[in-house]
Amino acid sequence: MRASTIFALCLALLVGLAAAVVNRVVNHKPAQAPEVKAAPPQVLVAGRNIFAGDLIQPNWVKVRPMRPDEEASLGKQKDLLLPPVAEAVYLRVALANMRADEPILKDHLQEFAKPDALSKRLLPNARAVSVAVAKDRCAGGLIQVGEWVDVLLTSVIDHGEGSPVSTQTAVICPKVRVLAKRNQLWPVFQPINEEDVQFTLELNPYRASLMEFAKTKGALSLVPVSSMEQSRLETRRKEMVDQGATGRLVSLTKDGGEDSDEDRRVSKVVAGESPVGQDDLARIFALKPIPVEKDPGLTIQQINGTTSVKPALFQAVSSTREVPSRGVSAGLGSGADFRFRSPDASAPGKSKR
Repeated sequence: MRASTIFALCLALLVGLAAAVVNRVVNHKPAQAPEVKAAPPQVLVAGRNIFAGDLIQPNWVKVRPMRPDEEASLGKQKDLLLPPVAEAVYLRVALANMRADEPILKDHLQEFAKPDALSKRLLPNARAVSVAVAKDRCAGGLIQVGEWVDVLLTSVIDHGEGSPVSTQTAVICPKVRVLAKRNQLWPVFQPINEEDVQFTLELNPYRASLMEFAKTKGALSLVPVSSMEQSRLETRRKEMVDQGATGRLVSLTKDGGEDSDEDRRVSKVVAGESPVGQDDLARIFALKPIPVEKDPGLTIQQINGTTSVKPALFQAVSSTREVPSRGVSAGLGSGADFRFRSPDASAPGKSKR
């Protein structure tokens, strides 16, 4: 092959290679990096239905990615969102109902503060008394804070030697308001697993003393009053709070009878002039005094010489008076004519006779 031919072929090869390089340089586009999408923000949502007024538990909420429609609707409210951690709702109370999987906003929660102390929940001149009541004696434990109840005492009454024993029930504290439940100031919403339920009640000083005295004299029961009556009592109580009134509590009516001397009893208890005891229960249970049979005394036949004179009769000075009803439990002195004891030895907070 001629040298000119070889030269022509090499030249053509070089020209083609140069053209390919120029074409690649001219038409080359830099490779684009793959587009990386930003992760959606996390949001704290309700893990279950939550009702207004309930203390939220951390296990009731969860954290999940925010959905596109939520990003659009909450775009201007992002400052109202809670931090995406379950502890953000610890000891917080719901202000509004929240559906499951709904984002929780700050507006859905009550003010960030501790609950009011018992002293701030009481009416003027009122007292708070805690009682443990078996579930079957307090409407299954379904009584809520703010409801009004009648407090009943069921007791076995021993009327004295030779008299039959009877079991009676009486209202010892009518129309009482429930201040707290479970020994907690927070509004806890959960099932009751305990046999006994703790309630804190609002009572006037006399009824508070009577309640403490009656705890060991039988079984206590709490019976809710009707919604109509509760509404009336709440209205009257609110008026007293607004006016700062003292004295009589709205837990008692003005129908006379047991309530007619309530102000006097309260005044005496506050002044320390009258202790609460057996006579109070005897009055409430309407126990009549047991009259003491007249002592026949001791008769002595007198003889003067051989002549009989008028017999001499010796009697105890106190033998002709009536012994008042004392309505007491076991452990009192032998002078007690009535004894109150629990009808159930296992009743909560009650001592055996």
